[in-house]
Formats: sequence, C-alpha cells, structure tokens
Amino acid sequence: AQLSYRIMELQETSFSFSKKVSTFKALNTARETLMANIIEFPTHSDSRGKLSVFQDGIPFEIKRVFTIYDVPSNEVRGGHGHKTTEMVMIALGGSVEITVVTNSEESTFKLEPGKQGLYLAPQDWHEMKRFEKNTSLVLLCSHFYDKDDYVFERPNS
Repeated sequence: AQLSYRIMELQETSFSFSKKVSTFKALNTARETLMANIIEFPTHSDSRGKLSVFQDGIPFEIKRVFTIYDVPSNEVRGGHGHKTTEMVMIALGGSVEITVVTNSEESTFKLEPGKQGLYLAPQDWHEMKRFEKNTSLVLLCSHFYDKDDYVFERPNS
C-alpha cells in the first residue's frame, strides 16, 4: 500500500511538472508577442471535488488582487488597457465574454469557471460583457493601482 501510494504521488508530481512546463511555455509565448492568451492551470480532482492551483501559472509577482461580481448582464466593464500592468483574469463562477484589442488585432474570449485564466499583457485593451448571472471574477495584477497606468483609448481594429 505504501509503495502504490508513493508511485501515485510520483505520477502526480510528474504530471504537475509537465503541466507547469507547458503552462510556462504558453505564458512566455504570450509575453513575447504581447498578446492575450488562455492559461491552463493544474487541476486536481477526486471524489471531494476539484482544486485548481493558480500561483504556478502566473508570470509575474502578484501585487494587487480584486474581484468583479454582481454585474448585470447588459453592462460592460473594462474599456481600458494598461501601460505597465500585466493581469490574469480568472472566472470563479458564471461566464463572461472578453474582447481584447492589441494594436490592430481583435480577439474575443469566453471565460468560464474552472482551470483556466486569461493573461493580459500591458497594452491589451479589454472590455468585458455578456456577464452570466452569478459571474464572479478574480483579477491578479503585477502592479498596485495607479490611475496614470490606465489607457482608455481603444486601438483601431
């Protein structure tokens, strides 16, 4: 029993390590090209439920954390980018559509709860809309709040 437990532990560690490597490769690609990218976080499941681990996939030191919730479905949030701040958005419940404009490229992501987050590089202008009822987001940021870091002008797409 002890040996089989240790083998399962080693398999999980190996899976975790390979997942971390692929997560960091995706993040480095996103950071090099300065574009939004979905991050897959390691998730552990058993009969008690699921546990997703976020800190291994965040490409920056987290200095600010905040939540967005109870947003009416017809409201739009965001509508800005940042000069220096990197962000990761994670849906804890519900879903939301996020439009990201970088230079002249526009992409739309649907963020749903689970084991993924949306990485936003500086200059990724973003807008969140179509909030499903009970949507709850947590945002992790590389810098503390600074009103001078915000860029409100939408790039031409």
